[in-house]
Amino acid sequence: MAPADGLVRRIGPAGAVAIAVTMVVGSGVFGLPGLALATTDPATALIGWAVVILAMAPMVLVFATLGADHPTAAGIARFAALGFGSRSLPGFTMIACGALAVGMPAFFLVGGAYLAELLGLRPSVWRGPCAIALAAAATALNLRGTETLGRVNTIAVGVVLALALGLAVFRLPPLAAESAMLADALARTVEGDGPPVAAVWLAASIVVWAFFGWENLSFGLEEFRDPARTIPAAFAASFVVVAGVYFLFAWVISAAALAGAEVGGLSGVAGLLGEGPVRVVLLAVLVFVLFTNANAWVFGASRAFYAAAGQGLLPRGLARTDSRGQPAAALIGAFAFYALVIAAMELARIPETYAFQLTTQGFVLLFGAAVVAYLRGRARRPAAWVVGAAALAGWAFLVSGFSWLLIYPAVLFAWGLVAGRRRALARADGAE
Repeated sequence: MAPADGLVRRIGPAGAVAIAVTMVVGSGVFGLPGLALATTDPATALIGWAVVILAMAPMVLVFATLGADHPTAAGIARFAALGFGSRSLPGFTMIACGALAVGMPAFFLVGGAYLAELLGLRPSVWRGPCAIALAAAATALNLRGTETLGRVNTIAVGVVLALALGLAVFRLPPLAAESAMLADALARTVEGDGPPVAAVWLAASIVVWAFFGWENLSFGLEEFRDPARTIPAAFAASFVVVAGVYFLFAWVISAAALAGAEVGGLSGVAGLLGEGPVRVVLLAVLVFVLFTNANAWVFGASRAFYAAAGQGLLPRGLARTDSRGQPAAALIGAFAFYALVIAAMELARIPETYAFQLTTQGFVLLFGAAVVAYLRGRARRPAAWVVGAAALAGWAFLVSGFSWLLIYPAVLFAWGLVAGRRRALARADGAE
């Protein structure tokens, strides 16, 4: 069959919410609480989660509004360009692709660590091969089409909610004393001189990765039916679910840390699962949720690479769709790249924290540009300035601690601008 003429709108409201929730919930909630605890302390880590939830609420509203107005595969890069002019689009597109290029392998390493735990293997040795296997499986499911992806991820939403409620019912009562200690520590921190800003920022800069997904979802909005209604509903419903699930997980893990449980590191939640058959079943559930999270992220990232190829920033072959309108070339090409980066990170023993922070600062810069676009389009609406000011306040806090890491998005932005300019000149020469 001949290739389809571009992407196809097949995703309805239920599928949109399912993909949105599973785009966000997954590796972040299972991997980042342990990393935040390893770098700070239980109370400070929990404050970091609360700060990011507050900072992301207006940002999600910005994404929902811009997404409904501009449902395109260029996603957040397109939103950012609305604030700084069309010539900036290639630069912002390359920042998004560069963030995904390092973030996706780090994401798969989280899933690989849990898969190794499930299989009874040493995560430090086998997480790399397991990560590549997870990436391959997620890519294969995406190649089957968005309908299959939506059905699988709808099941995952129910599993995530059941898992969160299960943790609350079975883990919080035994941690009642530690929860009281945690609440007391939080009160003392807030009522005293306040939490150390540098420590809170460090925790927030790590856990904000857990809230990445809505910007990646933006790359798939071109395939949503009735975008004016479906997109805002998907963003709003998914934020409520995600914020509740995340804070519950963070509280349980912080309380468990006070109780002396080993909950640090990428597979920290595994320390809450007990022993024997129950542990195996719960690990299997975690791996399933991570797999559906991988499905959603592979969906969004492939559309970002597809859009970049369409702009001439990546090889043109990645902009081809198959007979069902799936960006098969981008999916397969991205998987090959993820596998190479995962192998390089494992062989060179590059800490995954660097990858998370490189991804974080890239997307945080795009967040700020998207807020500028939101304000430019609604300059005469007082309510928009309230939302924009709140979003910019959270953005300023998150971006404040980045220093030399900003070199990475700066180089990507310059690369995109140069490539975009060359393409424009080539078109001009061809038109003469």
